[in-house]
Amino acid sequence: MSAATVQANPQSPPIPQGFGVVIRAVPYPPRAGGELWLHGSFHLPRAVLDVVERPIQRAVVLVVQRIGEATVATPLREHILFDEDDQLSPGGVCGYFSLDVFESQGGGVPGEYHLFVSIDEHLSNVLAVDVAP
Repeated sequence: MSAATVQANPQSPPIPQGFGVVIRAVPYPPRAGGELWLHGSFHLPRAVLDVVERPIQRAVVLVVQRIGEATVATPLREHILFDEDDQLSPGGVCGYFSLDVFESQGGGVPGEYHLFVSIDEHLSNVLAVDVAP
C-alpha cells in the first residue's frame, strides 16, 4: 500500500476559494530515483456528486507527461477511503490529497515533466518539473 494520503498537511495548498483543483510539488527540485510528492486540494460544485461517488479523492486522475511519453493513473482508486475524507461545503465538496508521482515507476528519470490532475471535468494547474540527475 502506498503512502498516499487524503489529509491536509503543511505542504497542502489551501482549498480554492472558488471551484477548482490546485496542486504543488515537493521537494523541489526532485532528484532522479527519488520521490516527488504532489499535494493537492479541491473545491468542486456539489453537482459533481451526481457523477462521482464520495470520497471524491477516488476520482483523482494523475497525468504525467514527459517528452515522447505520458502516463495516466488513478492512484487513489484502490485505497481504503471514507466518505468523511472529503467535506461538504456550501454548494460544493472539498478536500485534500497527497501522492508520490513516481511511486509506481521506482523513481523518476532526469528530464522535464508536466504534471496535472483531473477530477471529473475539473483540471488542476499544470506543473513543469525538472528532475535532476
